[in-house]
Amino acid sequence: MPRYDFLCQAGHKAEHVMRVADYNPKPSCPVCGVDSNRVWSAPEIMVYAFSPGWDHCAGKVFHNMGERKQWLKQNNLFEYGAEDMARNRQELKDGREERKDAWRETRDAKAAEREALANECAAKGVKVGVGEG
Repeated sequence: MPRYDFLCQAGHKAEHVMRVADYNPKPSCPVCGVDSNRVWSAPEIMVYAFSPGWDHCAGKVFHNMGERKQWLKQNNLFEYGAEDMARNRQELKDGREERKDAWRETRDAKAAEREALANECAAKGVKVGVGEG
């Protein structure tokens, strides 16, 4: 879908993505709401993650992505992209929360055990204290 850059009279620059059929020559500025005028800008260049040919990291030629993935797997390597990083961050965060929950459960269980023991001792008339000896 085409992207158009617009500049309002107050100097706010905005990018609008719209179909050619829906093109509005004077959209309102998202910051101040006044009409904006289209400004010319350089086209966006798309760079794809894989193109057949020489791979500098592997030091060989791959003809398709499947061939490259197979080589990476055979050599115990993997590609690490933004999605992988986001997933790993989330897994770490989830693991941290699970460990905190487990720690809280253990702490609460030990506190309940101490309280039950103190109640049992009090029922028997045994004086319990810390540091008394």
